[in-house]
Amino acid sequence: MAYRDQSAFLANETNKCALVAMTITSLQAAGFCVHQADDDADTLVVKVALQLAVNNTVVSVIANNTDILIMLVAHYQPHMTDIYMYTVSGQNVTSIGAVAVRLGESVTRRLLVIHAISGCDTTSCLFGCGKIGVFQQAQQMGRY
Repeated sequence: MAYRDQSAFLANETNKCALVAMTITSLQAAGFCVHQADDDADTLVVKVALQLAVNNTVVSVIANNTDILIMLVAHYQPHMTDIYMYTVSGQNVTSIGAVAVRLGESVTRRLLVIHAISGCDTTSCLFGCGKIGVFQQAQQMGRY
């Protein structure tokens, strides 16, 4: 079967909606639980992962998204089952629980602010403030 460019097909909103609906129906028929985001999927992915972890379900999240990683670490609680985040390429597996423990409570409490100030999907970073600099400043503040 030859590869064909699907951009024209997916540019049509009706086609895209039909494809999503068919995929959801197929996955549900196969026994999968499916959640569809109305807008940005990042918060829905994190919300569902955290809910499953509270119920002691082993959770794997597959994403190449720093926002998802940051939200998972910031909201992770020690009583939850660990959440494992895989990159789409499958090259890296990250234990969210291990990251939260290593960063410590003082940093994880500030992590969402650090991420917002240093730039994320919904905010641009403050001029001259990169992620590493903001993170180091937050670590310094946590020591006092």
